[in-house]
Amino acid sequence: MKGVGIGLSLTVFVASVFLQFGTGYAADPSAGFSKDQNYIQLAQFRGEDRHAGRNDFCERYAKTAVDQSSQNDRKGCGYGGDRWHSNYQKHLRWCMNVDRGAADSEASARADDLARCGSGGGGNREFCRSYARSAVKQNDRNKRRDCGFMDDRWHSNYQKHLRWCLTVDRSEAESQTDARDGELEACRRGY
Repeated sequence: MKGVGIGLSLTVFVASVFLQFGTGYAADPSAGFSKDQNYIQLAQFRGEDRHAGRNDFCERYAKTAVDQSSQNDRKGCGYGGDRWHSNYQKHLRWCMNVDRGAADSEASARADDLARCGSGGGGNREFCRSYARSAVKQNDRNKRRDCGFMDDRWHSNYQKHLRWCLTVDRSEAESQTDARDGELEACRRGY
């Protein structure tokens, strides 16, 4: 009974290959293979070809991801997490286990992040470093004066302030500094 099941599975597989790839492939009688064996070989080759295409795509994806991670480090963008690690094998394994669209989306998201990093702060990294130092000092005054400000703009994480600044226009960063200054002044006056 097991032999019948295997034979039936092979017949169904060959029939599906035949339907998928059509009748354009002719068996070469001189090779000593039957027509069915040639269809099986063609299906195996095409399966390997699709797999090799997947490997090539994912190898390119992993290389790009590592390159983008290096750019993140070189530019000082400070992005982190699974998207930004520099482990080639980990990126490759991830790519092999998701559909191509998901991998394309990840690569595009990293490219978008890098573009924002390069253009943030008016393109001036030194401005953003200064912004981050100032934001941390302002939060220190907030704590020292016991003002109690605690929303997203009030924290002492220099890297977080730097990353944020690198993703926005210089005017937006300046407005945050001005807003913190205004709140600190109101606190100092007792308002």
